Amino acid sequence: MSYATMKAKGIKPKKTAFGSVKSNIEKEVGKSGYVSKDNPRKPQTPADKAKVRAQQAKVDAENAAERKKDPSQGRYPKG
Repeated sequence: MSYATMKAKGIKPKKTAFGSVKSNIEKEVGKSGYVSKDNPRKPQTPADKAKVRAQQAKVDAENAAERKKDPSQGRYPKG
């Protein structure tokens, strides 16, 4: 039975697993806790972009220092 038919007859549709998980997330952290067709992701602000670039530059500098210290390790360092 389609949703339109159920609505016309006054039958409430059963909640799907995804719908129940989505409603639980919304109760816990609000609507910003998930991204969906009805709730798209908010675009990054210039401040957020700058923060991400600064963090990536820090990680790149750490990686460059590690490679300079021991360049023989390559992609899979000893661990």
